[in-house]
Amino acid sequence: MEFPLLRVNDSLLSCLIVEEVHLTATGRNSTNETGNATRHGEMEALDVFIEERTGFSSAEVAEKFSACSLYVTCESCIMCAAAKSIIGTSVGHIEIKLKFRQIC
Repeated sequence: MEFPLLRVNDSLLSCLIVEEVHLTATGRNSTNETGNATRHGEMEALDVFIEERTGFSSAEVAEKFSACSLYVTCESCIMCAAAKSIIGTSVGHIEIKLKFRQIC
């Protein structure tokens, strides 16, 4: 399986949310562009995941998310690790030796 690497301004920090083998959301670190220190890849990907499920109840979104895995290119900071702990998803770290497809 080939995952996209979201590279902007030489930042290789990315996050993928995968359901079974389907890529459902992606995010990348956008702290420099936005000036918002909370815009890490995990938060960006979670926002995309939630926005794509507008109209669903919170319970439906939570149920859908519980079937997903979240992958990041490096170890999460304390903020993102806490968020992942609260939402209760399985987490994996992508090894850089995997084949990435640049999409930006």
